[in-house]
Amino acid sequence: VQDPDNIEDVLNLTTKAMKLTRGKLVKQDDWDEWELSEFIQLDQYESQGMFGDPVPMNEPDKVFNLVWTYAIKELDQRKKSRCTMDGSAKAGKARILDHTYANCVEHTGARIFYAASAVENLAIYGADVSNAFGEAPPPKQGAFIRPDRAFINWWTKHKGRTTIPFGYVIPVLNAFQGHPEAPRLWEKHID
Repeated sequence: VQDPDNIEDVLNLTTKAMKLTRGKLVKQDDWDEWELSEFIQLDQYESQGMFGDPVPMNEPDKVFNLVWTYAIKELDQRKKSRCTMDGSAKAGKARILDHTYANCVEHTGARIFYAASAVENLAIYGADVSNAFGEAPPPKQGAFIRPDRAFINWWTKHKGRTTIPFGYVIPVLNAFQGHPEAPRLWEKHID
């Protein structure tokens, strides 16, 4: 809390989400809830037809690592796990074979839109799509993911499948969040 007599105080806020890693979460008493949130995320991807069957890794330049983020939703205190692929330039795997630009409203434009709508007493409607990019077709490059502990746990424990052999990867059959082409592919799909 800031001191009202000293306006130069800085409010430092550290959220729970900034500290959440799988390594820490597996040691907590509520790990079963976090594990379930991973299962829910991967079940959603599977229902979209995101993953193919494991195959031997023959094209290492097309294999991406998974990136997991964990958060507690403030509204209902629900535990949320989010899985994306690491398509960053630092990862060095993405070969851009098509345009990556996707339209989006910049922040100032969005604020002007909301302000003008409020002045005119207009209603604004919006929508959210779960795993939106997964509804779009895959990038031209094609991609595979390297199954990590969370994925393997989901595959064997939750789905009851046999262990994925060492050196095998999972084909990605749709656009996956994190790949540089995914936003454009989603925009084209939704249009």
